[in-house]
Amino acid sequence: GTMTEADGATPLSGDVCVETYATSTQIGCLGVDPVDGTYTFGPLPAGTYRVSGNAPDHIEMWFDSVNFPADPALATPVIVTAGADTSGIDFALAPAGSISGTVFAADGSTPQANIPVDIEGGGYGRCTEADGSFAINGLPLGTALILHAGGVGWPECPGGTHLQEWWEEAADPGSADPITLSLGAGQHVTARNFTLE
Repeated sequence: GTMTEADGATPLSGDVCVETYATSTQIGCLGVDPVDGTYTFGPLPAGTYRVSGNAPDHIEMWFDSVNFPADPALATPVIVTAGADTSGIDFALAPAGSISGTVFAADGSTPQANIPVDIEGGGYGRCTEADGSFAINGLPLGTALILHAGGVGWPECPGGTHLQEWWEEAADPGSADPITLSLGAGQHVTARNFTLE
């Protein structure tokens, strides 16, 4: 197959990953040829697979045209037959942006580790590092994004006793300042920091 920009013509350098459809067992990932955007993954045993494509500064996608963080069950199954080539598993990836910042305690200077940070609606969740920093990549451009931190996390990112807060210093999503990413200078937004009670 191929990996291109959203125009369907300009080659992209990224990775294609394959997993079994029924059990989501990772088979592996393969780099795309940066010159022409083509890839050949295999040989694979006969079976049904789920295939994804990703490239830096682009939205990751399940085949066929299902953007992350969608449910993997929405991916189109790719059926591989023994002794035959399965072609046309192509990806045209849209540009993406990122939001990064640091989560502090209420004093505004003590970094907070293991705090959940996500976009309203979920699916992009990150856990803050030991220095309180976070970075969320693969975000769509031109969409008003509501960022929040704190509250209840998940097993790998337990959170703690901090109340959930929405950026910037808002107590609920309706009062939050939306963040809209745009191609170019507005694609990677930094210093979206939180001070949590």
